[in-house]
Amino acid sequence: MTTLVAVPVDAPPASRRPAIAAACGVGVVGAAVALAGAGIPSLWGDEVVSIMSARRSWGSLADELGSIDAVHGLYYAILHVWVVVTGSDAVAVRALSALAVALAAAGMVPLVRSLGGGLRPALVAGLVFAVLPRVAYAGSDARSAALEMAGVVALSLLLARGAVARPGWRWLGYGVGLGVLVTLFLDTALVVAAHLVLVVLLTRAPERRAALRRFAAAVGIALVLSAPVVIAGWRQRSQVGFLADRAPTPRTVLVTPWFGDAALAIAAGGSLLLAVVAVLRRAPLARAGIVALVGALVPSVVILTLGAALGGFYAARYVGFTAPWVALLLAVGVEEAVRRLPAVGRAPASAVAIALVAALAAPTVVSQRAPTARNAGTDWNEVAALIAARSHPGDGIAFDDGVRHSRRPRLALHAYPDAFRGVTDLGLVTPYERTDGLWDLTRPLTPGLIGRSDRVWLVTRSRHGAAQVEALRLAGLHPERAWSLDADVVTLWGRP
Repeated sequence: MTTLVAVPVDAPPASRRPAIAAACGVGVVGAAVALAGAGIPSLWGDEVVSIMSARRSWGSLADELGSIDAVHGLYYAILHVWVVVTGSDAVAVRALSALAVALAAAGMVPLVRSLGGGLRPALVAGLVFAVLPRVAYAGSDARSAALEMAGVVALSLLLARGAVARPGWRWLGYGVGLGVLVTLFLDTALVVAAHLVLVVLLTRAPERRAALRRFAAAVGIALVLSAPVVIAGWRQRSQVGFLADRAPTPRTVLVTPWFGDAALAIAAGGSLLLAVVAVLRRAPLARAGIVALVGALVPSVVILTLGAALGGFYAARYVGFTAPWVALLLAVGVEEAVRRLPAVGRAPASAVAIALVAALAAPTVVSQRAPTARNAGTDWNEVAALIAARSHPGDGIAFDDGVRHSRRPRLALHAYPDAFRGVTDLGLVTPYERTDGLWDLTRPLTPGLIGRSDRVWLVTRSRHGAAQVEALRLAGLHPERAWSLDADVVTLWGRP
């Protein structure tokens, strides 16, 4: 097997300028796509959990992670520091993810070049990555997915540009970095499969055994560093028990993780087939295609297999970190298609391919930015706007507690706290930050809690909330007006 020659790290500055400029440009595109309309969709349940956790004191956060959500603890800690600087409104918390997408998109350029590609396929990979619907969603979501993608690109680049060619501290850096990545999200441990192939392809036969020993040692370091979170995650595994009812389907396995829409998935399928052809015929980017195929396929296969064996815990977002490999595969396919054209036509043809991906991705990306686009029509931004516009100081408010915690309208109060200032939370017993769980401790609404309140707002998920309704009637209040939003109903109760 011939050795894959990477771009020299110590190349003259002038020869690196186009690549640096391209990486910066791709990063700007990634940030722009992620941030466009990022403040429009309502914050949804998981994002609000992120924000609530980030607002805790360090001691309170440690208490929470000791009982639940340890697998997200590193992200919460990073977000805790972030919101101290930026604040915790929707755009601010999502901007962290947008920054991660920008870094990941920029990193795709040197990564592809290190895998034997020229500047043109490197640009294709970076720009395709930036406009993939899964990436655009992750970049506008206050969860760890975008940081996972950036970590995958960074570690892959570290291997390709330094650790294999120049053994030493870079292997230690890789081991520590992998440990941090796995701590950020456990499923990212599956990136090791692609990195193992990368090490094999980057080393000459006489050096391969030594490189594999160093790789194994680095993975061992990562396992040691991430072990506490792995153990805690196993102990807290019941928190994802609800996924057992979600059987994977062809759409959730082949379309949702990266493309969001069948039209884009079908078009991408053609390019992916061309990438396989490039691998089989040992085209210039064949080795990059092999690494990307392993990186894209192995995580899905492993998670689906474990899910089938253990009762099912598959969710499309769990393999979202493989988006860089999918973008690389698409770039390999595009390069295989355009390489048969005259040299003068290859750049325009690549530009057309990027434009086609962007055009097919646009409807999904735009739909992600609708006000109630997230998680079954979450409309807490509308609830908050209504309360802010129509409530009076001293009004009471009660929330429906008859649905799953992550969909309870009470979370609107934590997502948009400024809208509820001056309104009394009638059911609150203990604020979440004084517990070791995720949620406020509450009690059922009773006439005694309502007391002499003349106006009480009731926010229910659809038409739930019968218990609160009965308490309001017993307290002598009557419904004055109701607003039916996308998912929630807001009713103002008052005295005759």
